[in-house]
Amino acid sequence: MVASRPVLCTYFFILLPAVAADSGSGAPIGWEITADGEPDITFKCFSQLADQLDGDVFLTCHILGMEMYLNETPIHFTVCYENKHQACSVENQLEYKCSLQNIVLYGSVNACLTIQMEQRYKYCQNLKAKEIIKPEAPFDLNVTYQEKEDAYLVQFSIPPSSQTYLREHLMYEMAYCPENANWTMSGNTKTSTNVPFPLLRKEFQPDTKYELKVRSKPRNGFFKGSWSEWSASAYIQTARGVPEETSTLVHHDILLYFSFSPKLL
Repeated sequence: MVASRPVLCTYFFILLPAVAADSGSGAPIGWEITADGEPDITFKCFSQLADQLDGDVFLTCHILGMEMYLNETPIHFTVCYENKHQACSVENQLEYKCSLQNIVLYGSVNACLTIQMEQRYKYCQNLKAKEIIKPEAPFDLNVTYQEKEDAYLVQFSIPPSSQTYLREHLMYEMAYCPENANWTMSGNTKTSTNVPFPLLRKEFQPDTKYELKVRSKPRNGFFKGSWSEWSASAYIQTARGVPEETSTLVHHDILLYFSFSPKLL
């Protein structure tokens, strides 16, 4: 009988370094604990200003990639700045809102998302509130036709929160399109730093109803950020008329007729 030889098993252990996740709204600090099944979860934030100069700054953060874990995973969102540490309130399962003192405009805030799954994950971003501002949308659009300038003048109001720090630091984008047309195919946009916003009549088709809307964002000086939501729409009905190009052609044909008519020779 032949004795069986023992089987030798060799095991290799590889230690992988923690890798910081990427994010678009701030400098990522990374996960506190990493594992093979580390979730692909991050968050994106924007800030909004109060109505008064000494009012708070509001930080709103949206969690991305958490949809499949919503009903089974405890989530906590906290911020830390100027030696202050506070929890953020829950707007909905994927959105958190924090009220910060306005001193944060001159520094940074550390925002952290903590997820309790099989392990505890903590992902943080270092944010500058003055560089991720999203203004509130303009409102009360009003369009009038100025016969002398042959242009439409679009006036609108900006929210009180944009009249404190941002009033001289905003730019505006006006979008207009024939009603019920495809915005991607037929829409036009213009930007300006002035209110009211002028639009020349020749930019519109005659006898057509147009939809107009406007949004705003910081001009990338001291304050930076993203576009606001679009305002509610306003509508104008352009007058009937013969396009300038057609009038020129008709006039040209009349001149040719008189130049070459045998009756005039």
